[in-house]
Amino acid sequence: VRLVAVGKYHPTKSIHECYELGHRHFGENYVQELDEKARELSEPCSEIKWHYIGQVQSNKIPKICSIPNLYCVETLENKKHCVSFDTAMAKINTGSKLKVNTSREDQKGGAVPEEAVTLASFVRNECPNLELDGFMTIGSVENSDKVPNPDFDVLADVRRQFAQSAGIDENSLELSMGMSSDMAAAIDQGSTSVRVGTAIFGTRTYNKPQWSLSLQEMKRIQESTDEKQDDSFRPISVKCGVFEDAKGSAYIEMGKTKVLVEVDGPRESPSAASQRGKVAVNINEDNLRLRAQLESAISAMVHLDKYPRAQFIVNISLLSSCGGELSACILASSLALVHAHIELFDIPVAAHVIYLPESKSYVIDPPSPLPSSSISITVALLPNLNQLICTRITGALSVNETRDSLAFASKQSLRLYPLMRKAILSSFQNQNKVDL
Repeated sequence: VRLVAVGKYHPTKSIHECYELGHRHFGENYVQELDEKARELSEPCSEIKWHYIGQVQSNKIPKICSIPNLYCVETLENKKHCVSFDTAMAKINTGSKLKVNTSREDQKGGAVPEEAVTLASFVRNECPNLELDGFMTIGSVENSDKVPNPDFDVLADVRRQFAQSAGIDENSLELSMGMSSDMAAAIDQGSTSVRVGTAIFGTRTYNKPQWSLSLQEMKRIQESTDEKQDDSFRPISVKCGVFEDAKGSAYIEMGKTKVLVEVDGPRESPSAASQRGKVAVNINEDNLRLRAQLESAISAMVHLDKYPRAQFIVNISLLSSCGGELSACILASSLALVHAHIELFDIPVAAHVIYLPESKSYVIDPPSPLPSSSISITVALLPNLNQLICTRITGALSVNETRDSLAFASKQSLRLYPLMRKAILSSFQNQNKVDL
């Protein structure tokens, strides 16, 4: 079984140290990050073998194929990608795998199982420069603790069907499946390549960028989160356009809560019969409720009727948590969507507050941990439409307390509107595309 060490967000130094210990196969999710690391390490790590395991964008295919020591592209998912890679790989010897959406989740790319066999046959017969060496999948969170894992069985079945149709030995095709949390089950079910990051390099970190934009419109905020006043937000910084190779991206930091968002789309929806666009959310937290709330809020802010038979993938990385995660994710997602030139009804704002029943008072944007007796309230709204798109209350409130708490949280969220506009305008001005 091959071990692919995934270095996403980890420094080049960590990759080099792992290489010096004798490891050779490394994976990266982002084209720009992979390109920078590969070029820096091309001489000191001349035998390194890079696997690209991130989402493929058509305009990035030539850049992917120019990366030094590229060993395999594991995420081909449609004929358009295959044809483009076939052209770009005419002069290089690089392996490729088809990504299969074994869980049929909208937020995951990849060919659905019944289409994967047909796509593999297309590559074998029509793409002479593509060396198809197997299939890969990213299993669902829901199945990650199951043994056997249904997603891994589906991928093995796709390999078996294709091998039979092509008249080849199925063992000549690799199965890239299994990550830090489920690699043992994957190996038991026939994986030939596991992609492991956290178990090798530890928890990923993402340092605060130097380009963060201060919240000038609000009154001066204390530097220390612990010393902030109850009527102020924690220090806030935001940025649109974090990754060069993402369709849209944004970063937000609220105190010690840090969120990074990438947006891909519009792309054809797996349920192409729908006349209304769809939003699918990926988040690096095993929290189905949070994901559902984010999908609902983001769907409410996007003008989905203008994108029939399309879907948008919103990839959210909660880099650190210290309170207000839902509101921070909503704000960062909206900025990434705008950066991707996706039409919204309005620029949303969001806020998290707590109500203290004993003193009948509120605290704005509190850090974790929260007082045990407090009631947590999160709201998000479209201010120019006066429309709530998300409400979450944790705890028991009377009807009057609920009304007053929602009104208070909504009022506080409006204080962030100037910051959101400034971040968006700054992004478009840098692109010479000011259209607000």
